[in-house]
Amino acid sequence: MILGMTYAKFVAIVLGGMVGFQPAEHPASKDSQWLVTAGTNGKDKTPVGQEGFITVERRPAEELAWGFKPVQSLGLSVDGAGFIGYGVRKDYRWGDVQLTPFFGPVLYQKSLGNFEAKQLVQFRTGFDVMYNLTPAVGVGVGLYHISNARLTAQSAEIDVTRVTLQFKY
Repeated sequence: MILGMTYAKFVAIVLGGMVGFQPAEHPASKDSQWLVTAGTNGKDKTPVGQEGFITVERRPAEELAWGFKPVQSLGLSVDGAGFIGYGVRKDYRWGDVQLTPFFGPVLYQKSLGNFEAKQLVQFRTGFDVMYNLTPAVGVGVGLYHISNARLTAQSAEIDVTRVTLQFKY
């Protein structure tokens, strides 16, 4: 459960926000971004990721369609889990504050080098709240969930709460 709700409700809120609202055009939205994040998985969930998750994301500025922009991610946990993914996001800005919900599939393994086909395809859903320190650097916090919506028993069930350093280029 994410913030006390089911995965379906969490996805509905994130995707509803992405589809239901049109982001206002903002000059900073023309910037591509690199994010470097560090976070941990909740202690009541799967034991993977409790010692730390490092994620690197590339967020290109080009729009795909209907205000959606791409997000490419790579994450590794200290205890050996890893994922690589491609998804969509929308950036909402109010002055120096940015809210970014995102969603997309990831290829996930809870133990790198120990391939398990049934757990390979998962989905990553989350959001980040960023604050611009300078025109090129921001800091923020966020949350993402990785699971397969319990389509198989091999669902990752990871909730990562993270802090973020954002670089714009």
